[in-house]
Amino acid sequence: MSKNANVEEYEFFIDPEESLKEFDRIMEEENKIRIQKERQIAKTKEEMTSSPRVIKEYLDKHIVGQEYAKRILAVAAYNHQKIIKNPRLRIEKSNIMMIGPSGCGKTYMIKVLADILNVPYVIVSSTSMTANGYAGEDAESALVRLYRKAYNQANNCCCEEERVMMAKARAENGIVFIDEIDKKAVRRSDVTSRDVCGESVQQALLKLVEGTTVSLQGTADCHMGDPILLNTKNILFIVSGAFEGLDKIISKRLGNNGSSINLLGGNRLEKLTSYNQLIDDVVSEDVRQFGMLQEFVGRFPVICPLHLLTEEEIVKILTEPENSIVEQYQKLMEIDHVKLVFEDAALKEVAKNSMRNNTGARGLRNQMEKVLLDTMYNSVGDKKGSVVVITAEDVRKAS
Repeated sequence: MSKNANVEEYEFFIDPEESLKEFDRIMEEENKIRIQKERQIAKTKEEMTSSPRVIKEYLDKHIVGQEYAKRILAVAAYNHQKIIKNPRLRIEKSNIMMIGPSGCGKTYMIKVLADILNVPYVIVSSTSMTANGYAGEDAESALVRLYRKAYNQANNCCCEEERVMMAKARAENGIVFIDEIDKKAVRRSDVTSRDVCGESVQQALLKLVEGTTVSLQGTADCHMGDPILLNTKNILFIVSGAFEGLDKIISKRLGNNGSSINLLGGNRLEKLTSYNQLIDDVVSEDVRQFGMLQEFVGRFPVICPLHLLTEEEIVKILTEPENSIVEQYQKLMEIDHVKLVFEDAALKEVAKNSMRNNTGARGLRNQMEKVLLDTMYNSVGDKKGSVVVITAEDVRKAS
């Protein structure tokens, strides 16, 4: 081998030690950038929770209607943030009970709320809960899931011990959302669809909701060591349900004839207005009469009623929020160079179908999939570069 060849070979030789130093330098730079981004996000979140009014303004960007409910949640979120920031103060949390029909936006509101507070949250259904967990999940399983989520989010710690401590701290300030809690109402003679084990599940939730220390089982894969002891004192518990028939109880208390409103028949607008007016007058005693234990209702001092959505509000849900349903499908079609346009009449027809089926916002995406099936099927090929206009007739044909 020539001298020049030896020099050339030497020039391409990589020193392992120098390579490791360069790798460490790159990782350190990336870590600094990540920390800066996290601090900026935290600062933005803090600005978003500077007052109930600012929180509601953020909710307004993502949620259409439900003005009263958004005010209640804005105040609750602001107060929860103050409790988190002032741990030495002995302030009892205000857990929330959300009452409203299916498809009115209860679950989505909690997702947005948790994003504002920058805390881990879990959404569980009470229908899978049993008192002892033998035939389903027990009440404490929600806390296990909350801790797991907090642990997965704390993936930037320098060691396992620090990660466990951070996960525990974040979980103890998180949100547990339990949906369909009305399915656990105590069985009554005039109602046959409620869970016979409902009372025991409510009893199991009582201490967790009020505040206690729980030894979490099932977290061994998240850390090495003893089971995690999680204090639920500052965990915000939010329960929700449709509470079908509650309007009858409210109506009777207010001195009316006590008949429940049939939302599927008759004059829809009149019935919608009647329901919304009645649900705004709900009090704790009405919920107790429905079949929830008095002690359980007492753990949820904030009752948040939600309205049935009007046709106009459903149309706005389709188009107005950030990253709305219509905007998502338009972006999807743009990838194939197809411009998607909805006529106003088409959007109104979608809203009418939603009201007719009594699905609220929950069934909108399903409707859109049916309406756009042929368009999306043909989007690659003969419709490429074209403009597709969806009319009211298109919606009716797909219904």
